[in-house]
Amino acid sequence: LDLGGNEIDDEGVRHLGDALARGAAPALESLNLFNNKIGDEGARHLGDALANGAAPVLAELGLSDNPASDAAKQALQDALENRK
Repeated sequence: LDLGGNEIDDEGVRHLGDALARGAAPALESLNLFNNKIGDEGARHLGDALANGAAPVLAELGLSDNPASDAAKQALQDALENRK
């Protein structure tokens, strides 16, 4: 799913994380969020959703060109790789 360059901010990615947590897109393997407006709060929320089983087959997550800190982006990648 390519959502790059859509000006998605923390609120938008929170809604995305909530939808994924409710079971939307169970076969989603790749999510491109490049070049948006996702900050640390949005990255944390999406990471929490992924860590708790959202998008169970998601293998690729693109986050470059977002204002989230490197630590927040890394925590999100770690949540993806170490989920339940």
